[in-house]
Amino acid sequence: VRDAKDWKHTKYYHYKNIGDVDYFQDLEQLSDKDRKKGDVLRAIMRAEDVLRESSSSQDEKRVALRFMIHFVADLHQPLHL
Repeated sequence: VRDAKDWKHTKYYHYKNIGDVDYFQDLEQLSDKDRKKGDVLRAIMRAEDVLRESSSSQDEKRVALRFMIHFVADLHQPLHL
């Protein structure tokens, strides 16, 4: 789905650059634009929200679970975090 137009926004979800501050301090320092882009940790949290939400459709949950598995695997890859 990487090259599909509808999924272009997910390119930022595959990594997180770590600086000299903890994650939450880093979030506070980001611009609104960068905060909206997201990162791998926020993508996992969003997927978790979809999976927990009873109003999410089965299709939404299926996509969220696939992304969550993918992103957790990304966390273990060099240069992704």
